[in-house]
Amino acid sequence: MEIRKIIIMFGIYSIIGWIGEVIYCYIYDKKFTNRGFLFGPFCPIYAFGALFIVFMLSKYKNNPFLIFSFGLIGCSIIEFTTSFLMEKIFNAKWWDYSKYNFHISGRICLINSLIFGIGSIIIIYLIQPMIDSIIESFDFIHLNILSTVFIIYFIIDYILSFYFSLKFKILKNKKNIKNKDEKILNYFKQKNIN
Repeated sequence: MEIRKIIIMFGIYSIIGWIGEVIYCYIYDKKFTNRGFLFGPFCPIYAFGALFIVFMLSKYKNNPFLIFSFGLIGCSIIEFTTSFLMEKIFNAKWWDYSKYNFHISGRICLINSLIFGIGSIIIIYLIQPMIDSIIESFDFIHLNILSTVFIIYFIIDYILSFYFSLKFKILKNKKNIKNKDEKILNYFKQKNIN
């Protein structure tokens, strides 16, 4: 598969993940929360999970049970690893499942892992065929433009998000906080980051 198509798929799945996360949190918290690490409407962890499913599990298309099982395990590993690394890098928790039954260190929990398994089936049989047909409808020029826009956007957003997340890490431990620093802290509080 061409790199441009992979970039576009990554962007689409990041947006789908962000929408799903916002809806889930709105149902649970009864308020809008801009979830995810990035400032924009993207949750890359979902894109990594979806691309794992597409590239690793498509060969098992004739066996929904294997897709469910491997999707559950693989995406849970991705979520656990991401949580661990982000906590070590930024000294903050982006999510905590400690209040759920059957969790591991609050990083993953059974209900979400089951959702990953079901989501794997939905991606393989429903979402990816639609994305493939959308991407195939683009000509060479539009593929180049869209993939370039995604790359430029992600680079800028990652740099800004990484910078402000590191600043948040420093501010969390600081006693004297200036007015502009309070805005950064409040932003991360709104994202429910501890």
